[in-house]
Amino acid sequence: MSTRCAGNVAEICNGDGNWQTLADCDAVSEHSSTAFTCAYVNEEGVAGHTCLPATVDAGTFDAGTVDAGAEEGGVL
Repeated sequence: MSTRCAGNVAEICNGDGNWQTLADCDAVSEHSSTAFTCAYVNEEGVAGHTCLPATVDAGTFDAGTVDAGAEEGGVL
């Protein structure tokens, strides 16, 4: 259940050890009225990479951990 950001795409590792797209943040941005970016979130026991609005307050989410590396976490 590891997740990571690969560019602006949130990915999750499946049971076979392969990375699959969880959310394409560019596509989310295109379908909304705001820009989204891939970021690591750790909130109330749920952790992992997902798409967040680019304007999210870093004090609310751990949005400063945007990277291409894997972090252990749950599915968001």
